[in-house]
Amino acid sequence: MKRKRKIIAVLVVVALLSGAWLVANPLGRFGWCCFGYATYSAWPRPISDFQVRADGSTRKVTKTHQLSFQEAEWLLGGGNK
Repeated sequence: MKRKRKIIAVLVVVALLSGAWLVANPLGRFGWCCFGYATYSAWPRPISDFQVRADGSTRKVTKTHQLSFQEAEWLLGGGNK
C-alpha cells in the first residue's frame, strides 16, 4: 500500500511540474529566455537559436555572437532563404 502511495505522489508531482513548465513556456511561443538560453514551444534550445522577423516568420540558426550581412538581410526581409 505504501508503494502505491509513493507512485501516486511521484506522478502527481511530475504532472504539476509539467503543467507549470507549459504555463511558463507555452506551445508555439517563446517561453523563459535569458542570455545564452532560449525556450521555444516548451523545448529548451541550448545549442541553437531562432531568428524572428517582424512578420512572425522564424528560422533556426546556430548560436553565435556574430551577425552576418546575410542574416541581417534575412531579418530585414530582403533574403529569400
